[in-house]
Amino acid sequence: MKGFKNFLFTGGEDGNILVWKIKEWGLLHKISAHSKAVLDLEVHSSGKLMISLGKEQKLVVWNLLNFQKTFTRKFSYGFHNILANKNIYLYFVRNFQG
Repeated sequence: MKGFKNFLFTGGEDGNILVWKIKEWGLLHKISAHSKAVLDLEVHSSGKLMISLGKEQKLVVWNLLNFQKTFTRKFSYGFHNILANKNIYLYFVRNFQG
């Protein structure tokens, strides 16, 4: 779950990302994002881009102006969350299974 200004973004076990308008607590948009659970979300400080990470080892960059994918990358190993600083330099935390 991530917030940005008047919006809240939630990722579900069903692979969907829901965009909520906080003031009315109404569902604004449903994004069919991943084939497995959404593990993490990160919204850019501009509010125009969002990155999602799915359990199927796929990273997706979203254009939040039209809710369309702008970039997709499938990895051969799993990550479990995204860390970003204010300049949106990304760090991925790998899920080591021992």
